Amino acid sequence: MSTTTEPQRPRKTDQHVIRMDGVGVRFGRRVALREVDLTIGSGVTAVIGLNGAGKSTLLRCAAGLIRPSDGHVSWDGRRDVGFPASTRCKDAASSS
Repeated sequence: MSTTTEPQRPRKTDQHVIRMDGVGVRFGRRVALREVDLTIGSGVTAVIGLNGAGKSTLLRCAAGLIRPSDGHVSWDGRRDVGFPASTRCKDAASSS
């Protein structure tokens, strides 16, 4: 009698890739994001919502393309100041 074992899946680490703490984004007097606290680990993440809900602004802020008006964004514990978006994208791709 032969037994087969399923291949083990790689263990996920508890390391978080992107963290947003108290992030707010304003365009003039218009508030696009308010007090966002979010942690995104490795893997697939979906952002869904109505038109104008701030999905693109959230992703642009997380990617470092726009600066938050309030709060901060961290990549693997490093704040976004002086850390180019192209480097962050390469780091994130290599860790997945």
